[in-house]
Amino acid sequence: MKLTINQNPTALLAAKMLEKTNTGLTNSLERIATGRKINSAADDAAGMTIANSLRSQSLAAGQDIQNFNDNVSITQTADGALGQITDLLRDIRTQAVDAAGGSHSQESLNAIQSNIQGSLDAIDDIVDTTSYNGQNLLDGDFNRNGFSISSAYTSTLGSQETGFLSDIDITTPEGAQKALETLDLAIDQVGRNRSSVGATQNQYTSDINNLSTTRINQMASESEIRDVDIAEESIILNQMKLLRDANIYALNKSNDAQNNLVNLLG
Repeated sequence: MKLTINQNPTALLAAKMLEKTNTGLTNSLERIATGRKINSAADDAAGMTIANSLRSQSLAAGQDIQNFNDNVSITQTADGALGQITDLLRDIRTQAVDAAGGSHSQESLNAIQSNIQGSLDAIDDIVDTTSYNGQNLLDGDFNRNGFSISSAYTSTLGSQETGFLSDIDITTPEGAQKALETLDLAIDQVGRNRSSVGATQNQYTSDINNLSTTRINQMASESEIRDVDIAEESIILNQMKLLRDANIYALNKSNDAQNNLVNLLG
């Protein structure tokens, strides 16, 4: 091996390799610290672009899922209220059947009518108080992305032919019979309203399941591109440490050789 004083190529090479190894060691430590193998565009420009796109898609899917969950809450709230209204209507019908039996005095019929009126008022109270985030759900004005719920006010349940629920009067035999027709129609209307709400809820739930699967796949794909394999990176880190130690040893030995040459000349 040629010995020189002005230049020490072996030491220069060792120093260059040490610098490269230290850079690799720093990068490996950064990947372990962040849990990502792509921390800047310089690491993998194409991979970062794809990962960012997948992240945007998964975030959008997450917001869609939240929106659908809100819609499910709306349908559950509406369905619960319509269930209470159905129970009240069935109770009113039972009283109307009782009144139509012909065995009650006028005073008794008036008392039944008073009870029925109380139930009708309760139905309207349910409609007035059933809301979600400040939006009334059962007054007939609710419409969200094409999903609407028919009015459940007593003044809208029934028809022109049978009369409306708010107007039933069972204090006469004729009125009691007509009230039964009105109640049957009202119960059917509320039932169809609940069926529509239930079908919409099922659709929202299906959409949530589909979006959740899509989002999981998007997040998994992003993780495959962006996230580091800790076990693999730990091996690389140990390799970098060994290389650094070897480079330091080689650099020290090269410098020792240069120093020995100087000592010989002295």
